[in-house]
Amino acid sequence: MLRDAVVDELRGVLFDAEELKSQLHGENFKLQQVDSALLVKLEELLQCYSVKKNVAEAVNMSKNYVQIRSSARNIGQTTIGRTATVCQKDEEMLEQQRKTEEKYISGVEDLAITVRLQGPVPVNISHDLVRLRLGGNSLTGEVPSSTYNEAGCSCKKLALLNLAENQLTGALPPEPENLISLQVLKLQMKEERVKKGNLLL
Repeated sequence: MLRDAVVDELRGVLFDAEELKSQLHGENFKLQQVDSALLVKLEELLQCYSVKKNVAEAVNMSKNYVQIRSSARNIGQTTIGRTATVCQKDEEMLEQQRKTEEKYISGVEDLAITVRLQGPVPVNISHDLVRLRLGGNSLTGEVPSSTYNEAGCSCKKLALLNLAENQLTGALPPEPENLISLQVLKLQMKEERVKKGNLLL
């Protein structure tokens, strides 16, 4: 299906980005090790030249020392910049993946997503949805009122709603009575941060 192909492609790009980040981290670590070893050797040579009172050579070595430190710092800054770019691309890919998934949600009756979905709860949900299983992901933010709100996606056919084991916060929206067919509601959070009135769910 087109949706599966798009999602697979996005996941492949995310995997490549993670691999690139790991490689950059390894390269930066190696550069730091080389920098430390060079500094030790240079300090030893400086001490040796100082003892021999070879002032001219000591000055030259000091200049080289400063240049090496400057080069190492520039390389480190370049690596950090590349890592930041990769992180930004990761966020863009996650957002594109979310939009793609929400696009294909409309019209389904039984929806289950357990692939470490991140970000807020999707709001573009089918009016014909009967079972919505989003438990065990990494969803954040508050339970959206549009899930219950007749002006948004009332989901009056919804019989099962599972948002347990996520990282949602705040209080439950005051409109759950619109879910006239609801039979099962699971909201146990990973850190128990969702409240209904004074009760912690």
